[in-house]
Amino acid sequence: MAGTSAVDHRPIILTILLLGAAVLLQTTVLEFVAVFGVKPDLQLILVAFLALRRGSMSGQIAGFVGGLLEDVVTLSPLGFHAIVKALVGFCAGLPFGLIRASAVVVPVLLVAGAVVVKGLASGVLSLAFQIPLDAHLLEARFWIESAYNVILAPLLFALLSQVRLLRSTSPRPPS
Repeated sequence: MAGTSAVDHRPIILTILLLGAAVLLQTTVLEFVAVFGVKPDLQLILVAFLALRRGSMSGQIAGFVGGLLEDVVTLSPLGFHAIVKALVGFCAGLPFGLIRASAVVVPVLLVAGAVVVKGLASGVLSLAFQIPLDAHLLEARFWIESAYNVILAPLLFALLSQVRLLRSTSPRPPS
């Protein structure tokens, strides 16, 4: 067919592989660096990064897929993490095209906001569906995970920024 452009599926495949790797790392290797049994949420940081770089729709999709992978691997109620991470992806993608990622400030603020969204969404879903949570907003475990995430955000954003396939492909759509 003349005139049609082929879709490059490499960024999608890479995103799925990274989300899967994040879940595997969280459920295996990161057990060794857990503080009081709490590990960083690498997938949350990855979803925030992707949403900032590619927009809310990409953030929602990445969050949903990653959350679904997490639900399956951790035997959580199917859809719980998918909904939470999709909401995180949507919110983290809102500033797409409006701000430039700095070395420290933007990743820290974006991930701090993502942690709050995750905490609130998890709390509401756990109440609505009577699902027990490991860490509530007012518990130390939640704040330890939050600190882990915020500290790791600039490092992971810097590493992920080096991957050409994860860069934004288009500017922010006109309002």
